[in-house]
Amino acid sequence: MTDHDSTYAGDFVRVATCYTATEAHVLRNVLVSAGLDPEVADANMAQMQPWMTVAFGGVRVLVPQSQVASARRAIEDYEAGRLVLPGEDPAPEPFATLPAPVFSIDRAALLSFALTPLFGVAVQIFNASVIGPSAQRLGHWLWLAFFLVATPGSMVLLAAGNPGSFIVLRAALSLSIFTGAWYVFSAQKQSRQLLTVYGPAYRKRSLLTPAIVAALVAMALGQVWSTLD
Repeated sequence: MTDHDSTYAGDFVRVATCYTATEAHVLRNVLVSAGLDPEVADANMAQMQPWMTVAFGGVRVLVPQSQVASARRAIEDYEAGRLVLPGEDPAPEPFATLPAPVFSIDRAALLSFALTPLFGVAVQIFNASVIGPSAQRLGHWLWLAFFLVATPGSMVLLAAGNPGSFIVLRAALSLSIFTGAWYVFSAQKQSRQLLTVYGPAYRKRSLLTPAIVAALVAMALGQVWSTLD
């Protein structure tokens, strides 16, 4: 026998306050479906004089004293979206929270077409260190090693025919096909992981400062390179 099957289950206690009769009756039906014995008070008053609802304290949802704990749990489940109707899909699991903000790998990939793919891979490795073991991949470091060879190699080839202070930018553009391949086969996986696990509103850092620093380094390197030539 449940606690509400007894003859006297205690005085009625308010477990919720609503500002429309409709909302109160919806909540009452939620509690009824949980096997409780709720009552709605002041619904008629709210319907006759809705402008006075706040003044007389709203429409009350009441349950016997012995059912208060069960009612509050049912209301909490209802408000959290954990109640599921027959044939209805369960509510999706909430997104996880990042331990610290990370950079947008998609934006970093776009900047890599001008700042060399070394910039994007460095951002990817930083993000992986924040996300944790699930994002640590040997492939990140292999891409870094590849671009550490390919970027200066491209600069040497370009400088042989047409040296100039924009040699780093030209090298980055010449590696565009490899930058695109890196994004498709590596960086895009991190982007999907961030969206799937942490949601589209995951905590982001601004790329402004790293991009400015990388651009200044590229310009300085170009000036030094042109001086050597």
